[in-house]
Amino acid sequence: ILFILVNALNFISCKLDTSKVIEAVNCGGNEYIDSNGVRYEADKYFNGGTSSEHGLNFDIKNTDDPQLYQTERWSSETLTYSLPLKSNINGKYVLILKFSEVYFNSKGEKIFNVALGKENIIRNLDIYAKVGKAEAYDEYIEFEIRNRQVYYKNKLCNKALDEEKLLINFLKGKADNPKVNAILLIKGTLKDTDYIEKRKKDEENKKKKQRQMKKEELIALRHDAD
Repeated sequence: ILFILVNALNFISCKLDTSKVIEAVNCGGNEYIDSNGVRYEADKYFNGGTSSEHGLNFDIKNTDDPQLYQTERWSSETLTYSLPLKSNINGKYVLILKFSEVYFNSKGEKIFNVALGKENIIRNLDIYAKVGKAEAYDEYIEFEIRNRQVYYKNKLCNKALDEEKLLINFLKGKADNPKVNAILLIKGTLKDTDYIEKRKKDEENKKKKQRQMKKEELIALRHDAD
C-alpha cells in the first residue's frame, strides 16, 4: 500500500518534463516560450488552412500562457499538421492540443473532429460547450508507436505516419470549421506532462463558475422579489 501511495504522489507532483518535448508549434502565431520553458516554434508543418489573430482581441482565461490561445490556424476543409519525429520513433507519446473559442457566443456553432491519420481520436469537439468563450481548453491524447505503426487505445491508426512524420488531421464536423491554437508533442506518458495540474485548475475554475452562477441567480431572485 505504501508503495502505491508513494507512486501516486509522485504522479500527482510531476510537472511537464521539458526534456521530453518532441515538437511544439504556436499555430497561426510567432515563436513563443511558455511558462514551463517550452519553446513553441512559429507556425509550421501545416498543410492548408488560414492563420488568424482574432483572438488578440480577447484576454484568454484559465491559463498562464494566453498568447498560445490568441492565434490559430483554421480551415474550411481538412487541416493537416505533419510533425517530424526524432530517431527511434517507437514508444509512448502524449499529444496536447490547445484550443480557445474566440468567435462564437454559444455552444453548437463550431463542432469538429480530430484524427491521427484516418482514425478519429476526438469526435464532435465543441470548445464553447467545454469551457465557454475566450478560455483555454487542452486535450491530452495518449498514443503509442509500435513497429512504426501508430496505436490509439490499442487500435491501429491507418496512415498516421508519413515516413517519420505524425499526421494530425482536423476535420470538418457538424458545424463551421476545424481549428487549432497550439500543438505540443511529448515522448512519454501523462505523468511527464502537466495533465494533473491542468485538470486541478479546470476543476477549481468550474467550481468558481458555479459559485458565480448561483450568486447571480440569487441576485436575480432578490431583484424579482423586490
